[in-house]
Amino acid sequence: MATLCIPLHGRATPQPAGFKVALWRDDTQTALDWFKAGMTASAPSGLNLGVVMGADFPALTGNLARNLRENRVGVLSAVLTRD
Repeated sequence: MATLCIPLHGRATPQPAGFKVALWRDDTQTALDWFKAGMTASAPSGLNLGVVMGADFPALTGNLARNLRENRVGVLSAVLTRD
């Protein structure tokens, strides 16, 4: 399995460029919960992200949800500061 950024190593990556990590949070479970809730909800009406993203949006989000469930990708929230 290829990894783009190992979490512990990834946190150190911005520091040599002068950034300080103010927040580094794994939000993968939050994303999984969001997808799970969205799959049980009825389809939104009117203007929504699917309308903006186009006809492939269901396939794209389905692929992302599957990759999250299979631990192939993760969701990282980070806040970096620089003096």
